[in-house]
Amino acid sequence: MGLDSTKYPETQGKMIYDFGAKVPSSKTIKFKRREPIEILIEYEPNVLGFNKHIGYYKTPAQNPQHETFGVSFKIKFTENGLITF
Repeated sequence: MGLDSTKYPETQGKMIYDFGAKVPSSKTIKFKRREPIEILIEYEPNVLGFNKHIGYYKTPAQNPQHETFGVSFKIKFTENGLITF
């Protein structure tokens, strides 16, 4: 399955781990939105021998009980150099 990169413009991108990041480490990203959430995780720049796309995740629309809410995702850079979501 090929991903349509036009759906993920650079202006929406966020660098989660910089080159030389401490291993292992975890980060949390948060969203405040009711609409479905799509996340594309990829290597930047490309890593020779690896697919640029690490993972693609999509959540359904949220139906929060309260006005103030958030959706959190935990991303871990493992001791094996893998990204888990």
